[in-house]
Amino acid sequence: MKRSLALGILTVALAFACKSKDGLSANGNNSLSKNANESAALIEKDVTITITDDPANPGKCKIALPVPDPVKLKRNQDKVKWCIVYNCRAKGATVTLDNFQNTGDPAIKNPFGDNSDADNRFVFSGLDPGKKDCDKSSKLATGAIALYKYRIRVTGPGGELLGELDPGVEIGP
Repeated sequence: MKRSLALGILTVALAFACKSKDGLSANGNNSLSKNANESAALIEKDVTITITDDPANPGKCKIALPVPDPVKLKRNQDKVKWCIVYNCRAKGATVTLDNFQNTGDPAIKNPFGDNSDADNRFVFSGLDPGKKDCDKSSKLATGAIALYKYRIRVTGPGGELLGELDPGVEIGP
């Protein structure tokens, strides 16, 4: 009796081991490759914003739009990796990405969940021209499917406005 019980337990254990090894579920679907594809679908898209001197306005900064504009993201699949290239000779600046608003319904705000301004703020000292800061990412794009405008603001050490631009982020299916 002990031998047949041990043999039964061993048979069940081997059946589970073989099932998890090949990834097949009871209905024959390959669950391991499905999970691998789902995690591979999450994409972090690089968005580079370049700040340069504004030749038309000495002492001010010009903001080059990210390409493409609007940035296109898939809902619940994509994130943005912000990259700010600071080439303005202003004596230090803070670059803030904020004021995300749905263009169809301005009451709908940030499509990246609960990002705070600190999540989207980049500080450059007066010694930083030519510096690149690519260390911040948005949260997953979970907002309503729509076009969102946002503001890029460059402010000096005293809070003075050095440059501003309103590009977009489009959340799609």
